[in-house]
Amino acid sequence: MKFKYRLISLVILFSWLGTIILLALDARGLFGSDIGLENTLATSSFARGMFIDIGALSTLAAIWIIFATKYWFRFLFAFASLFIGSFAVMPFLAIHFWIISRQK
Repeated sequence: MKFKYRLISLVILFSWLGTIILLALDARGLFGSDIGLENTLATSSFARGMFIDIGALSTLAAIWIIFATKYWFRFLFAFASLFIGSFAVMPFLAIHFWIISRQK
């Protein structure tokens, strides 16, 4: 069972690192030009729905972090998840599953 939780932790951590690398490359214009947030939200109902979904999911994750875990650093990650979303939730989950793997 330990291996399963460590594997989950590592998959989340590498997914987070991959996201950071992808965004760094995209910021350099590697994937084409950016049409901007305002233009995207004005023209795409899918983008508006995803924007709302990201906010709702980040809020739910913050609530779960506060009430379902007992780590001393949970408030920092919950607060950060309200502003930067999965950039805070994914490292928290990686730490959470790593701690669980060490307890069992």
